[in-house]
Amino acid sequence: MDHFVLERVDCFQCITMNWSQARPGFQPDSFDAVATAIRSADSNPDVACTIFFGVPRCFCLGTDVAAFIGQYPLDSLSAVVGRFFASLIAARKPLIAAVDGPAVGLGMTMLGHFDVVFATPASVFKAPFVDWGLSPEAASSLLLPETVGYRKAFELFCLGGELTAEEAARLGIVTRVVAHEDLEVAATDAARRLGRAPKRALATTRELLRRDRNKLGKRAATEIAAFQELLAEQQTQKRLRVMARATRMALTA
Repeated sequence: MDHFVLERVDCFQCITMNWSQARPGFQPDSFDAVATAIRSADSNPDVACTIFFGVPRCFCLGTDVAAFIGQYPLDSLSAVVGRFFASLIAARKPLIAAVDGPAVGLGMTMLGHFDVVFATPASVFKAPFVDWGLSPEAASSLLLPETVGYRKAFELFCLGGELTAEEAARLGIVTRVVAHEDLEVAATDAARRLGRAPKRALATTRELLRRDRNKLGKRAATEIAAFQELLAEQQTQKRLRVMARATRMALTA
């Protein structure tokens, strides 16, 4: 998992999404690797939570589109992605995101399952699925309207809208905006605070606060089926090839 660096620090685990031009986003093996790490934390009584980091100035640009175009059977891809979404929905330990730079597509929609999201002023949040010829995933068609309202969700999904860190905090996507140099400290301090909290009280409160897992699972499955149909279209494939080139250019080697 060299492109996803997994470390244990004190009472929490860190997953660093180690993007590069060669691997600018989630690939099929990435989904299972991260899902396994989340399930491992859930089963380990010594791990209080998981923190996700990106590389400096890039949290997550979504999937590595080039790895998904014509290289894997769509049914197999859907199954892998479905397992990843299921791990987010079923996560029993808190998830913390330390966002610095773009959170695009899946990089934004997966945050709907996180409990704490810190972001630097350089962060920007985008999920223009319609522009890509696709539809939302990760149960975000349910989660995002509930968080930001229907019209703002429509703008983000269908009109190419984007949010600054300050706007995302005002709308409830981000917990707090922090300076770039304070991001790691804010995330690890929150993780240590969760590690000191009474475990049963924390777990019970989190479960009461979270949305219905069955409802999210059903929506994620519906989204995956729609996404697969759209992904098979030739026009979508052409759009994604262009997107793949732009994504690689956005990252330095």
